[in-house]
Amino acid sequence: MESTGDTPQERIEVEYYFSDENLPKDAYLLDKNGGKENKPVEIKKICQFPKMRRYKPYRSLVESLKKSTMLEVIDNKYIKRRVPLTIEPMAPEEVKAVLEEEQKKQGINRPPPDQPWMTKAMMKPTGFEEFYADAPVTPAAFEEEQSLYDKDILFETRIETAIQRYRARRKFHQKTAQVFNKFMTYGGIECGPKMFGGSDNRDLAEMDAAEIAAVTATHFVSEDVLYTDRWEVDFAGVAKGFLSCHIMTELESISGQADIARATNVMRNFYNYLLHHNVCPELESQIQAARKVCDLADIELFNVVVANERLPGPFNTAVSATHGGTVAGVYSGEHDWEDSSAINRTLQDCQDIVKFAMSAYGSEQQYDKVGDVGKFQTVYQEQISLEVTKVEMADEATRALYDAAREKKPFLVALGKLHCRRWTYPLAPNFDRSIEALKRQQTEHTMTLWVEENILQYCAVGMKIEGEVRELDIGIKWLDSVRAISPSFFEWLPNEFYKEEKVLKAESEATAA
Repeated sequence: MESTGDTPQERIEVEYYFSDENLPKDAYLLDKNGGKENKPVEIKKICQFPKMRRYKPYRSLVESLKKSTMLEVIDNKYIKRRVPLTIEPMAPEEVKAVLEEEQKKQGINRPPPDQPWMTKAMMKPTGFEEFYADAPVTPAAFEEEQSLYDKDILFETRIETAIQRYRARRKFHQKTAQVFNKFMTYGGIECGPKMFGGSDNRDLAEMDAAEIAAVTATHFVSEDVLYTDRWEVDFAGVAKGFLSCHIMTELESISGQADIARATNVMRNFYNYLLHHNVCPELESQIQAARKVCDLADIELFNVVVANERLPGPFNTAVSATHGGTVAGVYSGEHDWEDSSAINRTLQDCQDIVKFAMSAYGSEQQYDKVGDVGKFQTVYQEQISLEVTKVEMADEATRALYDAAREKKPFLVALGKLHCRRWTYPLAPNFDRSIEALKRQQTEHTMTLWVEENILQYCAVGMKIEGEVRELDIGIKWLDSVRAISPSFFEWLPNEFYKEEKVLKAESEATAA
């Protein structure tokens, strides 16, 4: 059965699935959506519902859903509520209380009525729950840990022991283990079995806690770390590098929030263990600083991911298209752009975007030349590294102008300003610098870019941008392309090369053998 634009029944069905009436009690969809997390759900998953199988083709369904005021379609593949669910999953508190009491009496775990998809294994505590805290250290355990973490013992030995005991007190699911092992490797900790060196069970029975921890360790300080002077202990630095560089390449907006939360939770959980068990009191200030980095990452990283996906934005892309920038020439006449998933407008639309921006934010001289927008020339371009110093949203008057204009040109989006200063990006390629570029580096320390408000909301002071800026002969600068965006706490460490060096070393040794 084919759906038509005149019959939005398919949209009504999907809106019902995500409604306040159905979603709180729909175990399957609630699991996919995450409730308050409002995670995007694959439209194809919805198409598998019995009532939805009659609505074909897929493209028609997607186009119908795009008209929904309740739901938002993402990349033609995913769908989510425009406003996250605020109603708690439907399970009467009195029923919960009775079930919990029964479970306590019987000594078993059962899924709560609002989470029937949970298994018994999933119900067991992992030690990574949001408000989890290690139990108070008993006198006997304190005495044992005094011998394990004595200040006269080398830090390398203490941290190996702590990691081993920490892992024994946590339940690692697959994704949690992946994050932890990546984090350890990035910090110079090898992950893998450690040979017993001939020890048997009788030997273990005769060993004390410190010796057992040493011979059974699966995470240990790498020999490359132990026997070179290139490494130093820096908890905060490793946290910054791991979160701002190492995992950034793996993040995207679809799953980014969950991935970021998992990474910071694992790291914070490990730091808390080190503090709770007094593993390295001489480094307490470093560990506290590393925890603060995790707090910053929870706030900034997802915004950075979204900003990286959305910049340069419609205005900057429009200038690029009409004035010889990166995307110039990807259209034909008045037809839509070939890459319609990225830009779905004509050359005239782009010119209108530029004209309206000049009317809203241009100087008096620029405003007088709005009609000549097609005659402007690009006079300067530079590969540049910038740091955001201020995010300025549009004022009410500017928003009113855009609101009025949007009635006839719905593609117009209110612009704000992104104030930046030059910054040195350690990973920037070595570009040939013109005499003009070298001169500007010495004299032009700040610049202001025009960016849509719906992108500015994801930008923050301190955020780093690596890209190309160009300038028109009337003084308007635009962000032509973006290579990388980083959070305010960005820090690059040589640790990024550690794993690669290990692989090359292993290959070299194998060849020599």
